[in-house]
Amino acid sequence: MFYPISFRVVRFVLPNGAYETVVTNLSAADFPPDEIKSIYSMRWGIETSFRALKYTVGLMNFHAKKQESITQEIFARMIMYNFAEMITSHVVISQMDTRYPY
Repeated sequence: MFYPISFRVVRFVLPNGAYETVVTNLSAADFPPDEIKSIYSMRWGIETSFRALKYTVGLMNFHAKKQESITQEIFARMIMYNFAEMITSHVVISQMDTRYPY
């Protein structure tokens, strides 16, 4: 099935003279380009965090084709990631004794 979707492309100049292009579904009447630029810069940190998590967890490619199976794959990988983080957070790494104190 296909669903209709509308979006707009906003392009603005960065301080170094390069261009940044953003694709959004926010309307032009409610969000002028300067506001889109501001919103995008506020979200930059979380977007890069999501990208890092996606690569770490291995969610770049899926083995499944059905939506339910893809959802299951995402949950399984997130559970394994959280389990590994829980285990590693309890690991104590002791420092080696050094000959010369700092």
